[in-house]
Amino acid sequence: MADVIEKFTAYRNSRYPLPPNIKNSAEMALTDKYHAIDEKLGCLRSETMKYTFFDAKSGTVRSNGDQRLAELQQQIQAEEGKQTRVSEISAMVSAILSEHGVASIRELHELEKTHAGTLHSAPWRAWDNFRLFRERPPGHGGYPDLLPSDLAQLPDYRAIEDVERVNLEEAKAALARIKPVLQEISDLMAEARSL
Repeated sequence: MADVIEKFTAYRNSRYPLPPNIKNSAEMALTDKYHAIDEKLGCLRSETMKYTFFDAKSGTVRSNGDQRLAELQQQIQAEEGKQTRVSEISAMVSAILSEHGVASIRELHELEKTHAGTLHSAPWRAWDNFRLFRERPPGHGGYPDLLPSDLAQLPDYRAIEDVERVNLEEAKAALARIKPVLQEISDLMAEARSL
């Protein structure tokens, strides 16, 4: 999977308007941050030319001894450190997304919503099936003459409930894996914004 910055730089350079889900994404914000630092670095590096000269005798570029050059070089080093950290964050986010088999942070959030929906809807689906077993006519898969405790013991209903139980357990396990990852991504993005 391509690095987040590498992937979203292509979108950044697009001649056409971007869809909101790309334009407003965390990945695009990370890419914009990287390029903003890169542009600032370019300005700082070109500014160093004011404090240097070309020595024709030795064929090298030398400093004119101005203290501001040292200050500029410190700023450049600080910005390079920020850019390196943004690149590391991008690589970490890419690895997390790849590990979970999704292409974007948005897809990871959608996956979380899907599993949360399963947690909330599985008991309702089981109840609806229970109610249908109770309300259907006897010749059409219904058991109106059984008490609820007897109906719950029917193999047909137990099979439906077992499937819902498996779905619930899978959703719980998936949410237990996804929630910390989303928090980690959120923390990484907050760190990138603060750089």
